[in-house]
Amino acid sequence: MKRFFILISALIIIFLIILACFSVYQIQSQNRLLNTQQSLQLLKDKTFNLIINIDKNADEVMGAIKQKDYSLAKRAMLNIYNEISNYKSLVKIDYMVKGCIRCHGEKDPNIINLKNSFINLTELALVLHNELTLYLSSPENLVKVLHYKSELRNRHAEIHELLQNMHTHINEEIFRNNQIYNKLGLGITIFLILIIFFLVLIFYKKIIKDIDALMRLSENLFDQQKPLEINPKTFKNKEIRDFVELLSKAMRNLYEKEKQLQEQMEEISSMNDELQASNQQMEMLTFELEEARENLENIVKEKTKELQRAYKELQELDNLKSNFLHSISHEFKTPLTPLFGYLKLFKNKDLGELTPLQEQSIDIMLTCAEKLYNTIEDIILLARLDVEKEKYILKEIDLSYLLKNTLTRIEKELSEKRIILIQDIPNIPIVILGEQLMLIQTFLHILRNSIKFTPEKGTIRVILNQEEKNAVVRIIDTGTGLPEKIVNEINEYLASQSI
Repeated sequence: MKRFFILISALIIIFLIILACFSVYQIQSQNRLLNTQQSLQLLKDKTFNLIINIDKNADEVMGAIKQKDYSLAKRAMLNIYNEISNYKSLVKIDYMVKGCIRCHGEKDPNIINLKNSFINLTELALVLHNELTLYLSSPENLVKVLHYKSELRNRHAEIHELLQNMHTHINEEIFRNNQIYNKLGLGITIFLILIIFFLVLIFYKKIIKDIDALMRLSENLFDQQKPLEINPKTFKNKEIRDFVELLSKAMRNLYEKEKQLQEQMEEISSMNDELQASNQQMEMLTFELEEARENLENIVKEKTKELQRAYKELQELDNLKSNFLHSISHEFKTPLTPLFGYLKLFKNKDLGELTPLQEQSIDIMLTCAEKLYNTIEDIILLARLDVEKEKYILKEIDLSYLLKNTLTRIEKELSEKRIILIQDIPNIPIVILGEQLMLIQTFLHILRNSIKFTPEKGTIRVILNQEEKNAVVRIIDTGTGLPEKIVNEINEYLASQSI
């Protein structure tokens, strides 16, 4: 049965491929005919326009010569020449005739006559143009001009007749192609009807009888208390016979599964009573859990209130700490301001001359006062790291410029200890996000600490590098350095979340 269907399918596919190829060929032929028809119509229109324009301009030339308006005559002559040139460029005889050859044949007399007529027409138009040129200087040439005008009309009539004959021939070809299409469609319809009839006949003999028997079998399939005995050999079709064998096995398995399912249903029924008892216990547990949840919610609410009170107290303490720092800053810095003022007056000798011992004492006092001021600034800075950690507004800062500007503020301290400062800072901007005042205070604190612990005539090196997306500042001195334990403690403090 499968081989038969494969054979029928192969024959139908081959037939459809042949039909498709033939249809493509016919469509291409039809398109060629239509293109040729359009080309002939174009030739007819262009030729008609040429003759009309030449007649019109020739009459204008003769009229202008009679009126002795030679400029008008020359313009009309130029128009005739342009019309002939445009006609020769627009109507390409060899190209137009190619389409006609596909329908008439290259040696068809109509094709040869058409080609020669177009060539003669253009030559005759040029001769008429030349005669009109001679007519400008010799009015006696009027007879020749009229003669060539008449010849030009006659040639146009011949071309029109040839084109009309070829147009009629193309219409006949299109009509014949349409008849072929109609006959082909009728033949395909008859062929398909015969194939369908033949297939229906085979289906009825081979399959439909078996399907009817299978339908009758299905009516009594689920009415039996025992599995239905089915004889697959009563079916002629192999596929249906195999299906019936599988169906028979499935019915036997279904009957066995049904028995097992009935036994399981009985077990489930007995388990249902146990589940009902368990359900009552679950309800009791749910009630107890609900009470426990309510107790926990009350406890959480109380703890939340306590935390809110504690948070409020911490905020108040934080505000007290901030106010205390501002007060300390004011109380410590206020006495230092007049002290710096008077010491600088003494140093600048605004209050009188000083002995060398007094000048040395004043310098020592200024240095100690500046150290005290810097120490106060450092203490306040560290305290603010905790208090004002969320109050800083980050802005774009040129770190190169900031470092160079900061280093100018420690030049005096460097010169006092004769320490050499090496700056390895690029001249290009390195922009970061930060708080400018805090960065300056941080760098001053580190640099002054380095000056403090670097011996006289020592070296301090400041390096700024751009490493990938980070800006790295290194301050290296020749001092004794800090023990590793203290360094780790400082790093842990600075890395903590409270800073």
